[in-house]
Amino acid sequence: DEEGQAVCKECPEGYYCPRQTTNPLDCEAGEYCPKGSKDSGEKCPPGTWSKSFNLKNKNECVDCPAGKYCPTFGAKSEADFKECPAQYYCYEGCDTSQPLDVDGKGGYCDEG
Repeated sequence: DEEGQAVCKECPEGYYCPRQTTNPLDCEAGEYCPKGSKDSGEKCPPGTWSKSFNLKNKNECVDCPAGKYCPTFGAKSEADFKECPAQYYCYEGCDTSQPLDVDGKGGYCDEG
């Protein structure tokens, strides 16, 4: 946080610190930044998302809601959710849609 220092401070959790920066930058939505993050944050894994800034670890990423799935890394808004298609089941935290017949009982499910 001061120019000309012999040793740089470690970047705090929830922020990332590119080289030659004097101020930590906010960790972006859809990412988390553990202590020491340098060029950017780590993206929330598939099945999770976050619209919040400054997350510190992946446990702060929120599960995708039931009826939707989040197939990509770094989902940061509801626009990143995919609708669960008809005859498929999407439980909370899904990263892919699952055929409704996963339990062998069959059945039908409306879209969503």
